[in-house]
Amino acid sequence: MGGRDKQVRKYGKLSTQMPMGANRKVYNGNMNNPFQNGEMALALAICERWPQLTAHKTGAETARLDCIFTVGNKVRAVAEMKKRKFDWKRQERYGSTLIEHSKYQAGLNTSQALGVPFLVIVQLTDRTMFWQVTDEHGQVVIPIKRTNKEAQVSEANKTKVMKDCILLSNEFGRML
Repeated sequence: MGGRDKQVRKYGKLSTQMPMGANRKVYNGNMNNPFQNGEMALALAICERWPQLTAHKTGAETARLDCIFTVGNKVRAVAEMKKRKFDWKRQERYGSTLIEHSKYQAGLNTSQALGVPFLVIVQLTDRTMFWQVTDEHGQVVIPIKRTNKEAQVSEANKTKVMKDCILLSNEFGRML
């Protein structure tokens, strides 16, 4: 078993062996900036799977991350959450998932500062996947590839721009 698999299993054990029975909660830290495009539903689904977790929405304009997961008063993970309008078959054709470099850097910095894992959680139409990007020390545990990609920034007028991005290989994604 590779070091990366051990890290994922270690995090999984950590999250499932905690005391059960806590109320499921999702907090939106900034009421002017609610969870967007299904992020609230995704955070709720994660809290349903692990009832001991509480999800906290971060202020996107300051934190550049979507969510902080806690158990009691202890931070357990930071996460970037994405909702995609396609299924796993299409995700397999892409071969990787894409996040903006600035969000990757924010997750990495926050992971190192707080000493918790950084996760990228992607909800597809038929399943939810996650990538554990760092361990509890903020050390990157999966290979990443930096690239520039054309991205659509406006659905209404189909405006496209080049964005500095990180690709996370499907090989390292795990189903929630």
